[in-house]
Amino acid sequence: MEKKVLGKGDLIEEITKATALPKKEVEKVVNGLIDVVTTSLQNGTEVNITGFGKFSLAKRQARTGINALTKKPLNIPAKLVPIFRVGGPFKKACTKLA
Repeated sequence: MEKKVLGKGDLIEEITKATALPKKEVEKVVNGLIDVVTTSLQNGTEVNITGFGKFSLAKRQARTGINALTKKPLNIPAKLVPIFRVGGPFKKACTKLA
Protein backbone atom coordinates (compact mmCIF):
# COMPACT_ATOMS: atom_id res chain seq x y z
CA MET A 1 0.00 0.00 0.00
CA GLU A 2 1.37 3.41 -0.99
CA LYS A 3 1.85 5.88 1.84
CA LYS A 4 -0.19 9.03 1.33
CA VAL A 5 0.75 12.41 2.77
CA LEU A 6 -1.73 15.23 3.31
CA GLY A 7 0.21 18.52 3.23
CA LYS A 8 -0.92 21.87 4.58
CA GLY A 9 -2.37 22.94 1.22
CA ASP A 10 -4.18 19.62 0.87
CA LEU A 11 -5.54 19.97 4.39
CA ILE A 12 -6.90 23.41 3.55
CA GLU A 13 -8.55 22.01 0.41
CA GLU A 14 -10.16 19.13 2.33
CA ILE A 15 -11.49 21.43 5.05
CA THR A 16 -12.85 23.77 2.37
CA LYS A 17 -14.73 20.85 0.79
CA ALA A 18 -15.99 19.54 4.13
CA THR A 19 -17.24 22.89 5.43
CA ALA A 20 -18.13 24.79 2.24
CA LEU A 21 -16.23 27.77 3.69
CA PRO A 22 -14.15 29.97 1.39
CA LYS A 23 -10.60 28.71 0.90
CA LYS A 24 -9.09 32.02 2.10
CA GLU A 25 -11.03 31.79 5.36
CA VAL A 26 -10.00 28.18 5.95
CA GLU A 27 -6.38 29.12 5.26
CA LYS A 28 -6.60 31.90 7.88
CA VAL A 29 -8.04 29.46 10.43
CA VAL A 30 -5.39 26.79 9.79
CA ASN A 31 -2.58 29.37 9.98
CA GLY A 32 -4.19 30.84 13.11
CA LEU A 33 -4.32 27.43 14.77
CA ILE A 34 -0.64 26.84 14.04
CA ASP A 35 0.27 30.30 15.36
CA VAL A 36 -1.77 29.90 18.56
CA VAL A 37 -0.34 26.46 19.33
CA THR A 38 3.22 27.67 18.65
CA THR A 39 2.87 30.86 20.71
CA SER A 40 1.15 29.03 23.56
CA LEU A 41 3.94 26.47 23.80
CA GLN A 42 6.58 29.21 23.64
CA ASN A 43 4.81 30.86 26.61
CA GLY A 44 4.73 27.58 28.57
CA THR A 45 1.02 26.88 28.03
CA GLU A 46 -0.19 23.44 26.94
CA VAL A 47 -2.90 23.24 24.28
CA ASN A 48 -5.57 20.58 24.81
CA ILE A 49 -8.11 19.89 22.06
CA THR A 50 -10.65 17.57 23.67
CA GLY A 51 -11.12 14.40 21.66
CA PHE A 52 -8.08 15.12 19.47
CA GLY A 53 -4.99 15.48 21.62
CA LYS A 54 -2.66 17.65 23.66
CA PHE A 55 0.32 19.72 22.52
CA SER A 56 2.97 20.32 25.18
CA LEU A 57 6.71 20.66 25.75
CA ALA A 58 8.97 18.03 27.27
CA LYS A 59 12.49 18.56 28.58
CA ARG A 60 15.08 16.38 26.93
CA GLN A 61 18.04 15.86 29.28
CA ALA A 62 21.61 16.68 28.32
CA ARG A 63 23.49 13.63 27.13
CA THR A 64 26.68 12.49 25.47
CA GLY A 65 26.49 11.46 21.84
CA ILE A 66 29.00 10.21 19.30
CA ASN A 67 29.98 12.08 16.15
CA ALA A 68 29.20 9.65 13.31
CA LEU A 69 32.14 10.83 11.20
CA THR A 70 34.92 11.11 13.77
CA LYS A 71 33.55 8.63 16.37
CA LYS A 72 34.46 11.17 19.06
CA PRO A 73 32.05 11.86 21.96
CA LEU A 74 30.19 15.14 21.97
CA ASN A 75 27.95 16.87 24.47
CA ILE A 76 24.33 17.33 23.47
CA PRO A 77 22.75 20.07 25.62
CA ALA A 78 19.37 19.81 27.35
CA LYS A 79 16.47 21.29 25.41
CA LEU A 80 12.70 21.54 25.25
CA VAL A 81 10.97 19.62 22.48
CA PRO A 82 7.33 19.81 21.38
CA ILE A 83 5.25 16.66 21.82
CA PHE A 84 1.73 15.63 20.86
CA ARG A 85 -0.26 13.13 22.90
CA VAL A 86 -3.18 11.60 21.04
CA GLY A 87 -6.64 11.92 22.64
CA GLY A 88 -8.77 8.84 23.28
CA PRO A 89 -11.53 9.34 20.66
CA PHE A 90 -8.97 10.22 17.94
CA LYS A 91 -6.81 7.23 18.85
CA LYS A 92 -9.82 4.92 18.87
CA ALA A 93 -10.95 6.14 15.44
CA CYS A 94 -7.48 5.56 13.98
CA THR A 95 -6.97 2.11 15.50
CA LYS A 96 -10.16 0.88 13.81
CA LEU A 97 -8.28 1.21 10.50
CA ALA A 98 -5.81 -1.60 11.26
